[in-house]
Amino acid sequence: MRSIQTVLFLSILSGALLWERPDPFRVPSALSGPLRRAGIVADPWSNDLSHLRMESWPNGNGPLKSGFDFNPSDYPHLRGYTVKSDHRSSGYRETSSKHYLWLIKGKSDLTIEIEVFTTSNADAQKSLLNRLLSTSFPIAQFLRTGQRYALKLGDVCLIDRDPVLYPPEEWTKFDFVRNNVRVQVYASSDNEVDAFSLAQAIDERIRRSP
Repeated sequence: MRSIQTVLFLSILSGALLWERPDPFRVPSALSGPLRRAGIVADPWSNDLSHLRMESWPNGNGPLKSGFDFNPSDYPHLRGYTVKSDHRSSGYRETSSKHYLWLIKGKSDLTIEIEVFTTSNADAQKSLLNRLLSTSFPIAQFLRTGQRYALKLGDVCLIDRDPVLYPPEEWTKFDFVRNNVRVQVYASSDNEVDAFSLAQAIDERIRRSP
């Protein structure tokens, strides 16, 4: 009897260790309320980010890029776009430099924000979180790392959509970090540019930069 109890206990324990809360994207709306009250699905108003497992994000202590200069003419994706605004500034306590661009093409518009940190890759990754959580919408529990879905963009990218249901080629916003460079690409819904392809091109240039 004792051996049976031991096996049962170990089975329950291993199941508890492997189990993780259901992805809010995949919970039917009719069930989300009861499951939240039962503690099975996380409260979407919570700011708990433990599910992102930030301590395991790659390259947090890796080498720093000396800088990154974004030039729209380097990207065929932006052919025909006009720079409406081009602004540079220093970040918090001058530990980073920011470059913000607004580009337009007919009725389409696109913003690109690039921030290069002089301190560490980990600081760029923290900034990625802070940048997204600054919105008034309770987004914490909806954030996922793109790497969880094999979305190859940066050392780490954060997404708030399910790429299984909505392919990245249809998205309009991408947020990622490569080394000590944080990037956001945000296109209007009627944009002619493939925002995912552009984000990948920027990421590749950062990866190859010194």
